[in-house]
Amino acid sequence: MLEKYDRTRHDTEQVKTLLTMVIGYPTQEILGKLLDVVYDIKGHHLFVTQKRGFLSRHKGTITGIIGVDITSPPHGWILHLAVHPDYRKRGLGKSLIDQVMAMFQLVSVALETDDDAVGFYRACGFTVVEITSKWPNVHRYRCTKGQLPKSVLEYYNHLTLP
Repeated sequence: MLEKYDRTRHDTEQVKTLLTMVIGYPTQEILGKLLDVVYDIKGHHLFVTQKRGFLSRHKGTITGIIGVDITSPPHGWILHLAVHPDYRKRGLGKSLIDQVMAMFQLVSVALETDDDAVGFYRACGFTVVEITSKWPNVHRYRCTKGQLPKSVLEYYNHLTLP
């Protein structure tokens, strides 16, 4: 079940570990800014799924995370998506995307990714276009599901996160 991230109910260190899988060269400062600043901005949401421990008081294992920017509804932007390695290849990543799209009634969603994840997004029904990379010898891709208006794409072209 998808739940909004709450540091009192979810293991922050596990969330940070999953974030490190989708951020190039993250520092503790960057991870802290994401959790304390970016996901505190109106329209920005971080959701988690977790497998509860035997005792309900135990926070359990965070199995997946999805961070989204919904400041231009009904269009969204996936900021972060990660699935715990032990829970991959079970449809959890696709389910996270589908649940967020349904929850916010999104008609389109987009993101940028690299070679490591582009196949996953193609398999989830995203259209993939290679874009100019800021880094030499690194391929970057814009993945879209549905049709994003030009104004939304331009907004995200200028967006920089920590």
